[in-house]
Amino acid sequence: MHKKNLAMHMMKVHGHPKPHACPQCPKTFLTRTELRVHESAKHRGEKPFVCEECGHRASSRNGLQMHIKAIHRYWNTSGFLTVQVPNSSIPLRFSSIFISF
Repeated sequence: MHKKNLAMHMMKVHGHPKPHACPQCPKTFLTRTELRVHESAKHRGEKPFVCEECGHRASSRNGLQMHIKAIHRYWNTSGFLTVQVPNSSIPLRFSSIFISF
């Protein structure tokens, strides 16, 4: 683990001060980006990630990936789940070894 990543991990996981407070709820965040993501998903209900198959909307990339895994289960001939993520020209691939249903 790189020093910068270790420092971020220590701050995030082990209770160091989180200086960015949400003005609408008691949550605090280590970075301004985390606060913005929280506000858009939790308080404004923004869901920018859209399933191309059925139109389901998700507030995070992970949420969209979980939807596709649970509902559509796209497996290619190599045994990989292939997911096209919005704003990305490269599909993500996940080994079937790491995915459980």
